[in-house]
Amino acid sequence: MHVHATIYHALCIGCTLLLPNDFLTTVLLMVLAVIHQYFYYLLFLTPVYQEPSCHCAYCEEMTPAAFVHCMRCHGCFPVTYYHSSMIGRCVMPHHMKRYLGVVKIFASTNVLCSAIEAIAYPPMLIAAVFHLAVLKSIYVAAKVDIKG
Repeated sequence: MHVHATIYHALCIGCTLLLPNDFLTTVLLMVLAVIHQYFYYLLFLTPVYQEPSCHCAYCEEMTPAAFVHCMRCHGCFPVTYYHSSMIGRCVMPHHMKRYLGVVKIFASTNVLCSAIEAIAYPPMLIAAVFHLAVLKSIYVAAKVDIKG
């Protein structure tokens, strides 16, 4: 999903570059794209605990007692993590909610900007409908994926 969202961000920023007098919208979308990449990076951070270690029978490594082995990721993660099918890795629920929140904010901003631009440029109404479809697909995927 991240690759698709990044391509979507790049195309939206490219479209705003083509429109006249749209500098502030372009800057807003660029800032949201940077925040999106940062929250994606946060999904891949795993905390390091300095606790007595246990031996994991699956990966044959020493892990803290609060870690469990994920058969899909083939690694040990804290018990508070869950496996996200969208990312393909175990993540903390609140990190995933923040990541999807930024993607939803980006798509919502595009819907709003497209609707406002449709006043001056009526063909932009097609872009607003497209952004609404993207936003709907994100909401459907988020309901299925996030637990907790």
